Amino acid sequence: MNNNNTQQWTLLEVLNHAVSFLKSKNIENPRLNAEHLLAHTLGKSRMDLYLDFKKPLTKAEREKYKKLLFRRAEHEPLQYIMEETEFMSLPFYVSPDVLIPRPETEILVEKVIEWSSAKKGLHILDIGCGSGTIAVSLAKYIEEVSITAVDISEKILNVARHNAEVNGVSEKIKLMCSDVKKENFTAQFSDTFNTVVSNPPYISRDEWETLPEEVQSHEPRQSLCDEADGLTYFQLISNKAMSLLQSGGALFFEVGYTQSREVQEILKQQGYKEIRSFPDLNQIERVVTGVK
Repeated sequence: MNNNNTQQWTLLEVLNHAVSFLKSKNIENPRLNAEHLLAHTLGKSRMDLYLDFKKPLTKAEREKYKKLLFRRAEHEPLQYIMEETEFMSLPFYVSPDVLIPRPETEILVEKVIEWSSAKKGLHILDIGCGSGTIAVSLAKYIEEVSITAVDISEKILNVARHNAEVNGVSEKIKLMCSDVKKENFTAQFSDTFNTVVSNPPYISRDEWETLPEEVQSHEPRQSLCDEADGLTYFQLISNKAMSLLQSGGALFFEVGYTQSREVQEILKQQGYKEIRSFPDLNQIERVVTGVK
């Protein structure tokens, strides 16, 4: 980025320099990243940029944009820089306290919605709710539902609370600070549930070392890695869900790309029936479900 602040720079010139800069820092899709950050800086949509290519940027706008570009050049995820992302066509705030939602998690939400379509008075438990993407999406797209969303810290729950408010579903979601690893986890609930859903930490300790720098350096490790073989939380949650689910209720997991068979076997050992898996758009089995 050129530091000559007296020169008039048009939007297109600034954007082209930003693309070159990000490319030199080995950022994938440098133009898309540069456009997103510039649109965010100017409070515009990416489409608006194309209508204003000849417009000069002020010194303040250029300085603000430069700071964001430098953060991206350090491989800080775009979503954390912009403090926003989209999931299930809904807007979500994200901070470094929570995992950035992945497209494959939409498959998990869609399967829970399908399961719920013929049922009324649904009570769903979301274990490890993070930013609230699963709970908020279910609350938004299922008309009659109450959801209890659980995570281990108030910092995380504050992000989920904000997202519930932004999407107008606060009245459908009860947020609860608790840790599924604790022995008294199930004793905290006075009700049982039709459905338990979880996208737990399923990256093994060994696999963690192979993840991209953006993930290792910026996303919360505790939300991704179980510090063991990747299967810890599937064992734990499927065991505790047995006492939390109503008879005929279903447990839904998002699983890692090689874990489907192992998680199905865990559910079988725990006594679940009607065990099934569902693929994502790349035909990788990403959702495993079983019925109590």
